[in-house]
Amino acid sequence: MKKKTTFASVRFFNLRWINKYTLTTIVFVGWLLFFDKYNFFAQAKLNKTTAKLEQEYAQLKIDIEDAKKEKYDLESNQEKYGREKYYLHKNNEDVFIIEKN
Repeated sequence: MKKKTTFASVRFFNLRWINKYTLTTIVFVGWLLFFDKYNFFAQAKLNKTTAKLEQEYAQLKIDIEDAKKEKYDLESNQEKYGREKYYLHKNNEDVFIIEKN
């Protein structure tokens, strides 16, 4: 005898799995993914923004350290700082800048 194929057996899943609990779960997950205030796309955007801000924060910390070093140089020897940074010189002298690469 040949086995009868029904619409439910042809599908890749069995219809007995579709009940009020699985439908509720699917709707709940769909709601969280697309419609909720903190949906998946908003979270991805927030994570991207957070990573960008953390990178900017690290760069600003480095910039602050550099500014503190320059402030110390300025306070310790103003004449040297002015000659190196702003190429200041006295009237009767020439300034030659030699940069090391």
